[in-house]
Amino acid sequence: MSSIRISPKSTGRSDQFGYYVYYDHRQREGFRENSDYHLNAGSAKLVYDVSSDSRFILTIDAYNEDHGEPGGLTAIPAPGAALYQVDRNVTTRFFDRFRLQRYYGVLEYQKIFLSTQSSISKPSVATFRVIAIGSAAAALAWRQIRIPEPGSAASTDDIQDRQDYTEGVDARMRHDYPLGNDFRPSLAECKFYHALQDRSDDRGLTPDAEEGVPRRFNTGVTWNGSIFAENRFVLGVFRWSRERALNSYSKAWLRPSIPPSLLMSCFRNRTFRPCHCLPWVWTTL
Repeated sequence: MSSIRISPKSTGRSDQFGYYVYYDHRQREGFRENSDYHLNAGSAKLVYDVSSDSRFILTIDAYNEDHGEPGGLTAIPAPGAALYQVDRNVTTRFFDRFRLQRYYGVLEYQKIFLSTQSSISKPSVATFRVIAIGSAAAALAWRQIRIPEPGSAASTDDIQDRQDYTEGVDARMRHDYPLGNDFRPSLAECKFYHALQDRSDDRGLTPDAEEGVPRRFNTGVTWNGSIFAENRFVLGVFRWSRERALNSYSKAWLRPSIPPSLLMSCFRNRTFRPCHCLPWVWTTL
């Protein structure tokens, strides 16, 4: 059994640029057969100052792992069971493995607007921020068939592949303006979000196959967005805010591999709602 870990990192700044970079690598063979794992993860953050009141920030994260699944042990005697008290190093699953990959990126722009201060009023401050995000994830698992099904054999495996993709944009404007002896904040924001999820199940022709004959496929799409404005008022010890959503909606579309009769039953029982639109007004005191 051997183990290795490497985790270097670096940070610095030069003129208008700043950066931070991190990397982590881990691997281990394990004391059981098919109990090894390999992991690689990294993150990078870059900052660019366009001017004294504006800048860009880019953040990227990546993660990758692969590990074996040697199978579970039990202390309860049963036909064909692997007993812990007999041999705790035994492996019951020689081909089962899991692989995960994740990638995530964020690009942010920040801007500060400062009005000129006069002799009779305080300066007002306005900040603008817009964020764009994107991510992708993939999870792949293949596991050997334990009990042969009719017409099949234990020399095959089940393969599950999941793919997830996400994109979004978030823009926000905040204005802090003087009123009396205090500042009053007002805020306006809009968001947009989209996600796609795919899952496929295949039957491999060998115990360790990573590709096989398609058996099932499910896909789902989600759309979400909102626009709202908020302003806070202060009168003595009383504080309240009024928030009004100009438009808020959420839409989801799914295409599962299930019989149409069952899908229509879900619609009638309201267990599956493909679209939901709800504008709202909320006031708190």
